[in-house]
Amino acid sequence: MKGWLPRRTLPVLMYHRLGSCPGGDPQLWVTEETFALHLMWIRNRGLRTLSLDEAYESFRSGSFSSKAVLITFDDAFANVLDHALPVMGELGVPATVFAVTGNLGPPPGWEIAADHPDAHETTMTPGEIRQAAAGGGVTFGSHGATHRRLTDLSPDEVYWELKESRTATKKSSW
Repeated sequence: MKGWLPRRTLPVLMYHRLGSCPGGDPQLWVTEETFALHLMWIRNRGLRTLSLDEAYESFRSGSFSSKAVLITFDDAFANVLDHALPVMGELGVPATVFAVTGNLGPPPGWEIAADHPDAHETTMTPGEIRQAAAGGGVTFGSHGATHRRLTDLSPDEVYWELKESRTATKKSSW
């Protein structure tokens, strides 16, 4: 796919969970206070947060700004609704949430030990995703259908993950 997108650098702040880490991997957690400080730091330096569509268009058109940054959340944990979106809305900061389409609402079913903190947390439901998207400022994308590491899969398995994810988003009317 040579020449598909020009080479540029776009800082991406990728988050998973907001709050105090009750256990497990502390690198997947950031406190609400620290998240708010990150957003203020971005704002105070004159950086502009982009939506995923704006980032893609910037790369495609070659009009990439060195003052741009992208904010994303992996796995669509429900606590993002309560803890991140209000702060982002107040500051006018867009973000993209990547949801595992085959696992919306219940605690994650992907390869997590029963004693892992994430094993008991819920992810956003399709209704919560639609509501958040309707509020503006947040877009949603796919993190696959089953949370499998795509680089470990065969081409046929990757195709299935992407196809299933796309089918789920159409059914849910994101």
